[in-house]
Amino acid sequence: MGSRHAMSNTNHIARVLDALRTIPPDIPRDTWVKVGMAFHAAGGSHEDFDHWSAAGATYKPKECLATWRSFKSGKGIGAGTLFAIAREHGYIETRGLPQVGVIAKSSKPSASPRAVMSAEEVWKRCVQATNAQPYISQKNASGVPLDFLRVLPAGDSLCIAGESMAGALVVPVCRLDGTLSSLQFITPSSP
Repeated sequence: MGSRHAMSNTNHIARVLDALRTIPPDIPRDTWVKVGMAFHAAGGSHEDFDHWSAAGATYKPKECLATWRSFKSGKGIGAGTLFAIAREHGYIETRGLPQVGVIAKSSKPSASPRAVMSAEEVWKRCVQATNAQPYISQKNASGVPLDFLRVLPAGDSLCIAGESMAGALVVPVCRLDGTLSSLQFITPSSP
C-alpha cells in the first residue's frame, strides 16, 4: 500500500508540475497569484513555483517568496484552478500519467528531496535511434523512418517507477504547436 501511495503521489506531483509548466509565467499578477495558490493547494513546492516564476520578465524573488508564504492550505483557491488555467494554455490531461515531469534516479544524492527534470532535458541526453535498437529490431521495423526516435544511452541512470530506462526507445509526444510535451519510453524488454 505504501509504495502504491508513493507512486500515486509521484504521478500527482508530475501532473501538477506539467500543468504549471504549461502556463506562461508572464501572466497578469492576479492570475499569477491564483496559479500560485492553486499550485500550493495541489502540493507543489515553493522551489518549483519560484523556478517557474523566475522565467517571467517581472520576477522578483522576495515578492515571490512573500506571496508563497501568504498561501494557506485549505482556504481559497484549490488545485482544480491550476488545471483549469493550464487547459486555457494548451494543457491536455493524461489521466494520472505525467506529461512533462520525469522522475530521475541518480547515483549522486540530489540537493533537493527529489530530482525532477523536463522532457526536454531527458531528450537532450538521448541519441539518434538506429535499426539496431532492440525494440525496432524485435518488431522487424527496419524500414520505419527513425528521424523522430531516440534512444536513452545504455549507461544512463534515468529510472521511472524503479525501472531503468537505459537503452529504451524514446518517442516524443508533442503539443499541437509542435513543442515537446512528454516522452514515451519503450524499454528493451517491452513485448
